[in-house]
Amino acid sequence: SSGINAEYGQQEKRAAHREVKEVQTIKNRIEDWENVSKVNLSYQELGGQFQSRMLNSTLRKLIRCETLILVDNRLSDLSEFTFPCVKELNLSLNVFVSCSKLPVCPQLKILNLTGNKISTITDVSRFGCVEVLKLRNNPLVWTIPNYRNPL
Repeated sequence: SSGINAEYGQQEKRAAHREVKEVQTIKNRIEDWENVSKVNLSYQELGGQFQSRMLNSTLRKLIRCETLILVDNRLSDLSEFTFPCVKELNLSLNVFVSCSKLPVCPQLKILNLTGNKISTITDVSRFGCVEVLKLRNNPLVWTIPNYRNPL
């Protein structure tokens, strides 16, 4: 009887070990930030102090990301980051006050800054490759003469 229990115990240990390895493998695949091409971390309150360390760690790993979506996170400064492959960046509904607080994205084509607090675009020239720039619902919209006059 004790031999059967011992064998059963070993089988349980082996099964538990396999499960742990499977979970680790899945976790490694899920957290393979270096190889993702599209990341959506919207609506996560990432601008808060409790999230900043994890956010910084994750963003630094996005070396192959082409589409980065960080909508409505109370973000105000990403200037310390460089995203070498990002072509589309959506930072709408955050609290950026200036384009100088945005990350470096040498391949950027589409930039969505809708609903931020940007009041001037003098520093937007650093995004020379941008083909689409969305600035709706920023204080800037109300300071440009004849910009979208009301009907």
